[in-house]
Amino acid sequence: MSTTAGQAPDEQAAEPMPAAKRPVAAGLLTVLGVIWALALIALAVVCVRDALVAFGALGGEPWINSVTETLDGLSATRWMYLIGAVCVVLGLFLLVAAVKPRPRRGIHLEADTTVLVSTSAVRRLASSAAGEVDGVDKSSVTASRKRVTVDAAVLSTARAEEVEANISSAVSDRLSALRENPQVRVRTKSVGGDL
Repeated sequence: MSTTAGQAPDEQAAEPMPAAKRPVAAGLLTVLGVIWALALIALAVVCVRDALVAFGALGGEPWINSVTETLDGLSATRWMYLIGAVCVVLGLFLLVAAVKPRPRRGIHLEADTTVLVSTSAVRRLASSAAGEVDGVDKSSVTASRKRVTVDAAVLSTARAEEVEANISSAVSDRLSALRENPQVRVRTKSVGGDL
């Protein structure tokens, strides 16, 4: 391993790695791109079919000619203005979807280098922490980058508030390695008696 003059190998190894880019979700434009591609494929099928009809390989009338002959000579009517307005709104929606930032994925851990965990990993960590609390029968968790919500079924109505506080504490402790701790919200439902 080569070293810079006057610098020990240990000093070089201690330099932090450059931060990685935060992963982002695919975004709405990907879905719209697939829909647009399917529409173009359908148009291409129509064009190929009409070309085969024109060359005599298939029987029948060209579809494109039928459509253009139907539309030929039409004057502007109310439904045409409506379709035009819908196209304008759709175009603006597509423009906004194209420039809108894609949703960020991953949550930073408290580390010297860029280490990220997914929201599903955060959900599993919170679910595991909640399941280990005494008095919890079962739990389900939803998680985002800013909030973790725990829905827990507790065995005792009398101890529901205490168990709720214990769940909140356990989940917060389990997620303390995150750089920005999400807000923890706990909702309990009693499935047991007044024990």
